[in-house]
Amino acid sequence: MCSITVKYIFPLLQAIPRFQRKVDRAHTLYKLHAGATDSARSLLKDMELDCVAEVNKFLDDFTPGQSLAEVDDLLKDVVETEVKFYK
Repeated sequence: MCSITVKYIFPLLQAIPRFQRKVDRAHTLYKLHAGATDSARSLLKDMELDCVAEVNKFLDDFTPGQSLAEVDDLLKDVVETEVKFYK
């Protein structure tokens, strides 16, 4: 008796969608990168090289026990700058 019930319940569950639409979970910065032109990408590459230089400078000057708040702020600034660049 149980196997008959299971046969009829599973097709019903598969036929009813859980969501009415698909949610786009892509990060805003990823979406902006996808729509960028070649000239914008080259400018962005230059900006990224500057940011990498700043991170390397921080790592060269880093001493054990030093606060990492500066790195947190630096990475937030990088993302904010890129988003502003695209808008």
